[in-house]
Amino acid sequence: AELDLSPASLRETLETALAVESSRPRLQGDGRGRERLVHPVPALWQELVDHTLREGGPTGPMLALVFDPAHYLQTRSGRPVYLPEADSRLLHLGDALYHRVMSTFARYRFPGGPHTATRWTVRRGGVPAGAEALVLLTVEEMAVNELREPCHHWVRTVALPVRGGVLGDPLSHAPPAA
Repeated sequence: AELDLSPASLRETLETALAVESSRPRLQGDGRGRERLVHPVPALWQELVDHTLREGGPTGPMLALVFDPAHYLQTRSGRPVYLPEADSRLLHLGDALYHRVMSTFARYRFPGGPHTATRWTVRRGGVPAGAEALVLLTVEEMAVNELREPCHHWVRTVALPVRGGVLGDPLSHAPPAA
């Protein structure tokens, strides 16, 4: 919950990165726990997809994507057995696609990147009782050594309720998934 690593968040993260210079939807579910890339594959992703998600090389059939390892669990003789399907692939954070996802997001994190992006997001959602709004301030902190090399990185979100037009004291910590 603290890292917000779930099959749903992994799927949404990949789809968001695929749609950066394209449109949504980029993934389409088959109703059986598998996803397929919506064609055409964005140009920025075409070469990587051809080399990692096609069976037998860049011209082969496209594999289905699975984000939940439980999809491959089957019961055999009363025991759970992990049996991957030949026409699908389990995606995880160490996958080459997620290396591209993280580098795509990194380009947008700082001013002066290849594109302009805002650091502000406005959404509708629930607020605590007695509050008019809730401000979520996400703080990125990085520790560096004397050589200016990063040695530790934190990201945390502080939730501040707005009552009577004034920011209140921070609320208790909640995991990102909440």
